[in-house]
Amino acid sequence: MDALLCQISRFPLKLTSFNLSNQHAIPTKGLQAFSQKITTLTSLTCSNIAHLHTNDFFLIADCFPLLEELNLGNPTYIEDASNYPNGVEALLSKLLNLRKINLSFHRHINNRSLFRLFRNCKLLEEVIISKSYSITYASIAFAICERPTLRYLSFSMTPTMEYGETYLTSHFNGIRYLSSLNISDELLYSIAMKSLPLKRLVLGHCTGYSYDGIRCLLSKLHLDIQNAKVVNNYNIDYLSFLLSNLESINLSHGVLCSMRSILENTSIGEMGLGLENYSPLLYFVVNPQMKMKRLHLANNSSLNDETIKLFASICPNLQLLDLGDCRCISKGIVEVLRCSKITQLNLTSCPKFLNWRC
Repeated sequence: MDALLCQISRFPLKLTSFNLSNQHAIPTKGLQAFSQKITTLTSLTCSNIAHLHTNDFFLIADCFPLLEELNLGNPTYIEDASNYPNGVEALLSKLLNLRKINLSFHRHINNRSLFRLFRNCKLLEEVIISKSYSITYASIAFAICERPTLRYLSFSMTPTMEYGETYLTSHFNGIRYLSSLNISDELLYSIAMKSLPLKRLVLGHCTGYSYDGIRCLLSKLHLDIQNAKVVNNYNIDYLSFLLSNLESINLSHGVLCSMRSILENTSIGEMGLGLENYSPLLYFVVNPQMKMKRLHLANNSSLNDETIKLFASICPNLQLLDLGDCRCISKGIVEVLRCSKITQLNLTSCPKFLNWRC
């Protein structure tokens, strides 16, 4: 890789984005040669590096001071961890144009580093620090005070940590997307009480909350509750009457819910279903008012032609249909194609359809 980067640097390229992911280590010599000739880089991705050395932080800071996007997420191992704070400090003191940064699985990042990040990088819009267990909710609250323009924040911490949600959410006024793996009803209550301008809240695979917490967030435009254990036929019926503004929902890998209530009582335009969740739709009749525009049914091994025909009949406004890896469908696709509004159709890994002859 060092040799390849050296060769690339010989050409008068004006690259703005470069991806070095899935390497054993960051090619330092090649990257230095690359940076000396190509000075236009604003986005660098070095994710899934097997051995990320803290010296790499100094290298990146010196070589690419104009970076706006940096992804160092998911390293397998961080070498010289004792010097990690100094390496992060070097990054944050020189990359003042950063708008997006991914430090997921950087377990050595601490409260001080987080605060420096939000204070120094005044253009920051997106931060991903999931699986970073050395930071606290209090530090995130203080950090967000320094950067009120933040729009996207994804974080997760140890499940035993104290939340302090009300104080935390008092600083979330600008955020449009929030994701956390371990939350509580109190955090959801705080988000609802503060009337945060969230456009999307992802609770997929999250733990620690209940139906009551979800009920406080019914005005949000997208609800992702895949793998949720707190949603059942009874409370989804009740929720559906309060979800009039819901535009999309993800129930993948969840319990079997009453789709009738959701589809009849909301303005939902996008749905993601998994496993056997589509079964209750067999009770539907043709509904020309159905607003469903995007339907994701990928990886449903038991989805068959009859069910596909059903969806085509009750969702006349479909524009996107994802049937990737649905291995039991074939001629049912013909009925789907009768929906004149469909513009995107995913049929990858559908062997029966590919082998079907009219």
